Amino acid sequence: MKKSLQIIIILILIFSSTSKAQNVETLFDRFKDTPFKLSGGISANQILYGINGTEARRDPYTYFLTGNLNLSIYGWNIPFSGTYSNQDFQYQTMKLMPFNQYGISPYYKWIKIHAGYRSMNFSPYSMSGRTFYGTGVELTPGIFRFSAMYGKLQNAVKPDTVNTQAAYKRMAYAVKAGIGKGSDFIDFVVFAAKDDVNSLDTVTIENSGINPMQNLVFNVNASKILFKKVTLSAELGSSALSRNMNSNENTEGIPGFYKATDFIMTNRSSTIYKKAVKSSLMYSEEKYSVGLAYEKVDPEYTTLGAYYFNNDFENLTVNSSAKFLENKLNVGLNIGGQRNNLDNDKLSGMKRLVTSVNTNYSPSAKWNVSLNYSNFSSYTYIRSEFDEINQTNPYENLDTLNFTQLTQSAGLNTMYAIGDPADKEKRRTISLNLNYQKAGEQQTAQNSNGGSDFYNANISYIHGIIPKTLTITTALAGNLSTIADNKSFTVGPTLSIGKAFFERTLKTTFSTSYNQLFLNGSSQSRILSFRLNGAYSIKKKHNLGLSVIVLNRNLQQEDNTGNFTEFTGTLNYSWNFSILK
Repeated sequence: MKKSLQIIIILILIFSSTSKAQNVETLFDRFKDTPFKLSGGISANQILYGINGTEARRDPYTYFLTGNLNLSIYGWNIPFSGTYSNQDFQYQTMKLMPFNQYGISPYYKWIKIHAGYRSMNFSPYSMSGRTFYGTGVELTPGIFRFSAMYGKLQNAVKPDTVNTQAAYKRMAYAVKAGIGKGSDFIDFVVFAAKDDVNSLDTVTIENSGINPMQNLVFNVNASKILFKKVTLSAELGSSALSRNMNSNENTEGIPGFYKATDFIMTNRSSTIYKKAVKSSLMYSEEKYSVGLAYEKVDPEYTTLGAYYFNNDFENLTVNSSAKFLENKLNVGLNIGGQRNNLDNDKLSGMKRLVTSVNTNYSPSAKWNVSLNYSNFSSYTYIRSEFDEINQTNPYENLDTLNFTQLTQSAGLNTMYAIGDPADKEKRRTISLNLNYQKAGEQQTAQNSNGGSDFYNANISYIHGIIPKTLTITTALAGNLSTIADNKSFTVGPTLSIGKAFFERTLKTTFSTSYNQLFLNGSSQSRILSFRLNGAYSIKKKHNLGLSVIVLNRNLQQEDNTGNFTEFTGTLNYSWNFSILK
């Protein structure tokens, strides 16, 4: 990491010499300001856990510590963040990159430096949003911009008894250089990642059957505004992926460009070369816009700098949006054609009409209705409302790798305010939410959700008595899932009461939920939960929080096995501070 920091310092000096010169008075303006400022926050969470009737699902005592600091010295801002816990997470995500993380990103004007656990976006086709452990820099002097990173994308992971997949330690670097401002720009990106073949022992490699990989991606992204109302944009990505670094070297069938980059990445018999392109032409007016978009991603196009990636498709769509009825109605529409099996190497292909519709209608302050539909392919982590209702702590669903590919989704969300929305005595609202999702292919779990359908419905009524700072909420939720030949249906009500005391410095909430699970029409389980939450604020700097959850699960079995009562108590303290000198 020391060598990386030296390179970053050199780059800053180079860009400093090419940026616009400053006169002496401007250069020392920052010394006239507050020379020193320290601000930030520290949070500590303690979780007590107990269960009666079955084996414990977590440790009896867990703590989480988080902190963020921002040190300002004569215009330089140096933010630092970190997390730490004694929890032994079993999620694959936490093994690839740990939950206990720390990082710092100091910046001054157009200079920003990253160190520790950070994430940077270079381009969707190369590296985007992936956490790394290492160093990085972002320089934006005037119309020029330069970004670079070097670090570890994932740890080496050995398989264990909870079906954790083995993984090699993976290192990567990325560089982006460009020029432009706003929607007029051009950027060039190079991304490279490589697995450490020595990071796993021979026994693990033989038992897991995984191979070390290497990736090299080149990316160009450009945009230009024409005639003040027309925007033309295009992005091109080219990826070379060696699926097995132990395979033989290869000199035939290599695209000419990658022959010249053999010093970066050795071309092998397992190397595949794929392309991705995306372009659009958009015309915009004050109340409407219309455009044409095209995207094509080769089969097996992959970048190791992203968690998820769609490939093997070609889209040509017309995009439009408009405002009607004095801007009360907003409509967005994308419609076009999509095909897959671009190499014609599958047993069957697909050509279909793809559509995306988003509408929002607010005829008055009393009504708000939104409707959306899409059959574009996308990725999401499917969770029903009952996953949140029945979870006992916010860390139960951390594994972001457990995602599902969707082929269709639709939603209807409505809200109606009863009475006068400006009433200062009481507020009453009714909400109805309906959602539908169709899964195409499960990406990381062993049990596939391919062809599954998920339906969610929720209706709620909120009654607020403003002078008494009292809010009462009642809701009824239902979830229907069809997976293969099985249909599971969960339904249940929720009651919540919230009250603030002592000039709103103490806020309390009590809620109870009951839900019953049916599988193919037969009752499987009943869950009853009680939650009590309290939050007390002292001068807006010190915050105390207490949460108590009692959950009882009753399985519909004759021998009563599997029934349990679970207790989770969480005590939280946070402190926000600011020091000026």
